[in-house]
Amino acid sequence: MDFSKSLQTERLALSPVASRDLIFFVRLVGDARVRQFLGGPVPWLQRLRQFRTYRQGHPKIGIWVARTSGREDAVGLVVLSPHKDGEDYEISYQFRPKFWGKGLACEATARVVVPFVISFAPHYVFKGAAQIRDRSNPHRSTFPSFNRSLLVSVMPALQ
Repeated sequence: MDFSKSLQTERLALSPVASRDLIFFVRLVGDARVRQFLGGPVPWLQRLRQFRTYRQGHPKIGIWVARTSGREDAVGLVVLSPHKDGEDYEISYQFRPKFWGKGLACEATARVVVPFVISFAPHYVFKGAAQIRDRSNPHRSTFPSFNRSLLVSVMPALQ
């Protein structure tokens, strides 16, 4: 999968991190509400280093800034990167609180995950380890609440 390409959903435009995203990024990762389940706000100097790293890109890491279609304001960040175990991939997302509860994180992560999984098929199997059940409909799986990581295991298919 080419992580440098922009992606589109019905409501979102996902694009690689650009210089214009610096202020958005610094505010997002410094927001205590956004980072509540991710270890708290990122310290100031670390935010700048992290932005520089994200901006430079990496062939095995996908980083996209989410914008609502037709608007310039960034609303969230989606990162697909190798998990610390070295075998799996992890997708994480952080969205501005104003955009929580609208299904945008689910839409964005699905748009990132599907081509990633397809690029590994037919030799790999996708396993969403952090799926939860929707309380209003126990037969429907949903992604976890905003700003928590979803582990995406891509593992060799059993033969």
